[in-house]
Amino acid sequence: MHRKTESGFTILEALISLLVVAFGMLAMAGMQLKSIRDTHDAYVRSLASEIATEAAERIRASVGDQLYTVNSTTGKVDLSTTVACYLGSTASSTCSSVISSVQSIVASDITYMVSTASQSLSSGTLAISLLKPNGTTTTAVTDCSYTLSATAASAGTACSVQVQVGWMEKTASGGAITAASFTYAFR
Repeated sequence: MHRKTESGFTILEALISLLVVAFGMLAMAGMQLKSIRDTHDAYVRSLASEIATEAAERIRASVGDQLYTVNSTTGKVDLSTTVACYLGSTASSTCSSVISSVQSIVASDITYMVSTASQSLSSGTLAISLLKPNGTTTTAVTDCSYTLSATAASAGTACSVQVQVGWMEKTASGGAITAASFTYAFR
């Protein structure tokens, strides 16, 4: 008698192929989840970038795009006192010399920017400070005056205005929550 050879799949081969396909599908689902998380992170970073840029544009608009002005009595180039109003309570004495209509515009801007950051981002914050060339920050407008003279070397420090937007996000592994920030500096 001649034995017939088997053709087709055995149950074991079918189970092994099913297991391989299942692992493949699991890997695809993991890649899709990572893609969704990365897309969300990019979205949040773009929101932070837009908030910081809008804050910078509001500051520029309130000073007429002139962050620095020449003080004719001292000969120094001073940071606009309107910028002091954006720096918070530490600069309130300098801000008090600004006319009240500008102060109310600045107060409205700050309220809007802070609420936009907190509503758009998870635990969103917004901070405005002055960035010195050496990398340190200050809120004293007087730290950012300088002189330009044809006969002498320039003295003092020209600062950049720094807008920092912060928020909380999950780490890449999806576990711990960490602080993230976006910083925009301009002159």
